[in-house]
Amino acid sequence: MRRRGGAVACTLAALLVAACSGGTDDTLHWYVATDDFGASSLAATCSDVEVEVHELPQGDADRAHTELIRRLQGDGASVDVLTLPGSAVPELAAAGLLHELPATVTDGVLPAVAAQVTHEGDVYAAPWLFDPYLLWYRSVAAERAGIDMSVPVTWDSLISGAERLGVTIQITDDRNTGLAEWVTAMGGDDAAAGVVEYYSDSDVGPGPSETAVSAFAGSQGGFLIAPASTWSSGLLAPLGSEYGVAAYPIVDESTAGNNPGESEVLAISADSTRTEQARALLDCLTDDETVSALVAATGHAPARDALLGYVGVTGAVPTNEVLTEVLPTAVTVPVSEHWNAIRRAIDATWLPLESVTLNATPQQAAAAVEAAEQGTLP
Repeated sequence: MRRRGGAVACTLAALLVAACSGGTDDTLHWYVATDDFGASSLAATCSDVEVEVHELPQGDADRAHTELIRRLQGDGASVDVLTLPGSAVPELAAAGLLHELPATVTDGVLPAVAAQVTHEGDVYAAPWLFDPYLLWYRSVAAERAGIDMSVPVTWDSLISGAERLGVTIQITDDRNTGLAEWVTAMGGDDAAAGVVEYYSDSDVGPGPSETAVSAFAGSQGGFLIAPASTWSSGLLAPLGSEYGVAAYPIVDESTAGNNPGESEVLAISADSTRTEQARALLDCLTDDETVSALVAATGHAPARDALLGYVGVTGAVPTNEVLTEVLPTAVTVPVSEHWNAIRRAIDATWLPLESVTLNATPQQAAAAVEAAEQGTLP
């Protein structure tokens, strides 16, 4: 990690607990949408000024979105640094709520993430972490189902195999965004509706849920769609080494290689009066050593896939091999300043799952999404 201006160089070798900050009366306010990376320890390590960490509502994307917009529009000067899902950046940038950053912050970044933080040619957030959704499987279940996990696995073969064995396919949903992410990852079209309809009719799982990981580790668990960071949660501990991980399932060969995921990015409020200190914090947080330590500790992938080969990461992350395979072609949800409204439109037309039909749902959803795209920031 490189620090200038007389600051002492720090690393995160002890898993982000070392601190080397100086004293000042000024305070940076850092708002985080999720905090599974130890924001307070990072702040102490990465800033020479005091940093106060504020958590937005957890586990509910709508509440977090409403709270964030309220703060930025009401008193943006009280917000300095933001940790956000990359999908939120286009909306906030279009509304003039984020500070523009140098284009160099996207150098070497996954193309899908770079697209999320760029609005009308300008960059409004620094790419940081990426959490691809992967296919986790119980080794015995995959073997008994006759599914070859060394090649792309289709949803049809996955569902039919789980149905034959009487095991479940769990789909994680920690932020109430899981359905839209699942549907858009499959294309959001007739083929996606066919998969959802087959999944529901086969009774192989409840669809996206908050209890997906623990259910996968239970007696009926067979397969799981969950982020790469799942291994660091401790919820898989009951399985010991009796599970594996593979790339995200495909609908057909046309979707092979497009592994979906969600990015975590860092931004600065457009109204912040402490932009110099905020930029220094961002520079430290996105430093190669900082990110590599985070990857090793949390299981997230880096937004710069080259860091997967960084010393300290390769042997520390059990998903490293599959991450190396899927990151170069990783995709995100559609880049749109209306994504939050689009997500709600998808929820409204694809739920309940048992109502999804190949003949009607895609058309209804397309109309709802088109209407959502005409909306404005609430």
